[in-house]
Amino acid sequence: MVEKQFFKQRFHEFDSLTRNLQGKYKYIAFLRVAVFLSGFVAAIIFANNRDASLTFLALFISGVLFLFLVYHHNKIRYKRDQAKFIAKINGQEIKRLEGDIYGFDTGSEFIDDRHPYSSDLDIFGKHSLYQLVNRASTTPGRVKIASWFSNCAPREELISRQEAVKELAPETDWRQEFQASAMHYNQSDSDITGFYEWLQTPSRVYSNTLLNGLKILLPGITLTTLAGLIWFQLPYYWFVLSLFLNGLVLSKVFQLAKTTGDYTSKSLQDIKAFYILIIKTEQKDFRCGYLRDLQKNLEETNMLASGQIRLLKQYLQWFEARTNSFYFLLNLMFLLDIHLLSKAERWKEANNNRVPAWIDAIATLEAVCSLAGSLFTHDDFNLPEIGVAYKLEISEGGHPLIARKERICNNFVMEGKGTSIIITGSNMSGKSTFLRTLGINMVLGLAGGPVCANKAMIPYVRLFSGMRTTDNLEKHISSFYAELKRIRQLLDLLESSDAPVFYLLDEILKGTNSKDRHKGAEALIYQLAVNNCMGLVSTHDITLGELAEETDHVSNFNFSSKIIHNEIVFDYKINQGICKSFNASKLMENMGIIFPS
Repeated sequence: MVEKQFFKQRFHEFDSLTRNLQGKYKYIAFLRVAVFLSGFVAAIIFANNRDASLTFLALFISGVLFLFLVYHHNKIRYKRDQAKFIAKINGQEIKRLEGDIYGFDTGSEFIDDRHPYSSDLDIFGKHSLYQLVNRASTTPGRVKIASWFSNCAPREELISRQEAVKELAPETDWRQEFQASAMHYNQSDSDITGFYEWLQTPSRVYSNTLLNGLKILLPGITLTTLAGLIWFQLPYYWFVLSLFLNGLVLSKVFQLAKTTGDYTSKSLQDIKAFYILIIKTEQKDFRCGYLRDLQKNLEETNMLASGQIRLLKQYLQWFEARTNSFYFLLNLMFLLDIHLLSKAERWKEANNNRVPAWIDAIATLEAVCSLAGSLFTHDDFNLPEIGVAYKLEISEGGHPLIARKERICNNFVMEGKGTSIIITGSNMSGKSTFLRTLGINMVLGLAGGPVCANKAMIPYVRLFSGMRTTDNLEKHISSFYAELKRIRQLLDLLESSDAPVFYLLDEILKGTNSKDRHKGAEALIYQLAVNNCMGLVSTHDITLGELAEETDHVSNFNFSSKIIHNEIVFDYKINQGICKSFNASKLMENMGIIFPS
């Protein structure tokens, strides 16, 4: 394990830097006030002495100093916040090492009870794989990680991701700088979907010759009448008339400008985040082909993507300023709405087909950094081999969501098309946890990330689990019928999948009587044996293990327990064969049920 001291040292380093920069920030804030007041007082004194030259000189010098301090103040603020965010990131890594992930983003919006495995394996939600791995700061980055955990990419893609993960794992400084850079713009109401919708709207001003002519002509007339009013005593109503004409033209585009602002207002912070992330991506010297290809997606025009996004950011900031009274005055004089709409639509026409690739490249890089962070932080995590379809091998494999000091690891190998492993065992002995251990590590491996094992070979498969089927009173569905529907989903997946299926079935057909349960489970296992799949079935029905004597497709493993000094003891180690020890009677006795002698 990467020592917690490594992250503690970085946390203290950046926390100290934050406090130091905060001191400078306050000092410059004091200087800003001092310069402003000094310039204001000096100007009043010189004005009272009727010294115009010194009055304007005082205003000029104080104004220049004030603007310089504002610029420097903003730079210090950014550096302070960047240090604060990096300190926070290292604090989060310490919590991950301690198994404390409860305060992290749960990804609850990605929970889908109909998904083949995510609900059963704690992929999303509280105390989930998503909380452990996710280090993305943007919404598309979060969506990308969720997609990788929910869908299996082509095998070649997974191998390329592994190369990228391996390259970025030791790049702690760059990864944390990259992650922190977008944290400056995190807002709870940020939503980039409006921006995507705006990209698809038709352009109405950019191609309008009349409006593009009027945006030059009418402001020219307005300035001319204003000059005439000031210097040549032109009647004021000519200036008022020019403003009236400007307002009349603006009314034609008012709703369009408002709609554009509505579309993009909640996207501005995301655009700012992508701007800084794109810059950092363009400047990084990557080695592996996967990362270099992501970089190339940002270089498809004669201007780098960062330059184009910078222009877009400026336009969206102007749209955001439309509610400002100062904007209203400038708009009435110079038809800013038409200029702004024309520029924004021209940008859209040039880039709307490229934007999805730019954003996807950054989101993909965030996902790779998340997996790389997991590989670096946990030295008991390793990149698996993405192997053949019908072989799973794991050495010292454990559940990544169980704290390392409490985690029990197992070695396990299974192979062969149609193979079913039947796992029997006593209550609470570890059957379900073992199934989830295999499943969640396969999700990690089939996302291109590291698994919680010393060594592993993950088959290239479509994963399916049936472990948490429950009833639904509202829909009048019993738990048994819910389990049958889940099995139907497995059979449908076998028919439609373009790759072999790996299934994990826990306490199969538990909702019916023992005779029907055994009969149905036996029939299902025989049906699975002739399909393009392999997997594990846990059960309390030890007679189901007798199938191993009838077919080569079935093998038995078990988890057992011992009763020592009237206490039930578990070792959570998997063993070959059918379980010989059960503890239900002892558990019931410990709960107060008295058995007749």
